[in-house]
Amino acid sequence: MRMKTGNGTLPAYDAVIFDEAIFKRSAFSELDHGNQVELAQLRQTFHQQIDEVYAQVGKKMRDDQGGLLAFKLMTTKIEISEVCATLSQAQQFL
Repeated sequence: MRMKTGNGTLPAYDAVIFDEAIFKRSAFSELDHGNQVELAQLRQTFHQQIDEVYAQVGKKMRDDQGGLLAFKLMTTKIEISEVCATLSQAQQFL
């Protein structure tokens, strides 16, 4: 998203938090029907993708015996490019 906007106001980061609170029903209702459908599909895609990311996080945190080892995430990378692409597509509606 930083590359798309080009403003570089975000500092360097090591983690991303997806906050679903950015969805505003009032703004959604102002869109024409076609854009509402497209945005609803993007929102559903985002939810599916983020659920997969959460599942990957849970899987990467477990040891061979099923115990939780959160520190394992510090050296693990989880692919989120599809989630970012979906968010970039949804950004056009903001």
